[in-house]
Order: sequence, then structure tokens, then C-alpha cells
Amino acid sequence: QIEFVSSVSHEFRTPLAVIYSAGENLADGVATDEAQVTRYGDLIKGEGKKLSSMVEQILEFAGANSGKRQFSFADVSVTEIVADVLTECRSLIDEKNVTVETALTSTLPPIKVDKAALSQALHNLISNAVKYSNENSWLRISAQNGNRSVKISVEDRGMGIPERDLA
Repeated sequence: QIEFVSSVSHEFRTPLAVIYSAGENLADGVATDEAQVTRYGDLIKGEGKKLSSMVEQILEFAGANSGKRQFSFADVSVTEIVADVLTECRSLIDEKNVTVETALTSTLPPIKVDKAALSQALHNLISNAVKYSNENSWLRISAQNGNRSVKISVEDRGMGIPERDLA
């Protein structure tokens, strides 16, 4: 629990620092022209969305661990889910100047999944790949039709997971 709380606290610090700094600049009159004010407003809004998303992740994690999580399975398009998640991660991707490749077979069938759960899993994989990458790094999301299944992969050239943590 201590490790979890420490990790969550660390993840909350960055967006909170950005929100605080932007709010302080607005309150102190540092941003005076309309374009600056809009940029700070967009920054605050974007970081607020990140925080909201993190809170949702924590609540989902708590629900999954308690066995109370209810999944809603429906046919969904992998291509649409990947596109939506990439849009959600766009500011982080642009911030780190990561090149993103997608290799999504055009003949992918719809898959029966909980859309929110798959989106969250992909979001976590993509955002972690970007967070732990170097500047000007590379990320590839691919999906291919297999033996009565669809395989989705997220690859990067980042630092990787230490061997002791792989399990």
C-alpha cells in the first residue's frame, strides 16, 4: 500500500505543479494578451483532465481489486479505440517529440471487449512508453488478426522494465 500511495502521489505532482504555476501566472497578471491567457487556460484544462483520468484509474483499480468491477462487453473497432487513445495521449506524445507509427490491418474484425477497460489498458501502455522514453523516441501500435483473436501490440525503444520487475 505504501508503494501504491507513493506512486500515485508522484504521478499527481506533475499535473498539480503545472496547474499551480499556470494559475499563479494568470493571477499575477503575467499572462496579459488573449493568446497567453488562452494557452494557460488550455494548459490548466489539459492537466485537470489528466488528474481526473488518474482518479478514475484509481477508482477502477479499487473496483477491480474488490471483485466489484462490472464489465460491459460489446463489439468495438480496434482501429477506433487506438485512434481515440492516441488522441487522448497526443499532448504527452508531442511534449516528448515521440514518433508514432501505427500498423493496423485494415481487415480487423470488430472485437467483443469492454471498451473502457481496453482503452485504459492501451492508454497506460502508451503513456508509460512515452513517459519513460528519451526525446525524439519511437512508438509503434500494431494490431493483427490471428487465430480467432486480435493481437494488439505496443512497442517502444525506451529504457524497458528492469528484469526484477518483469514478473
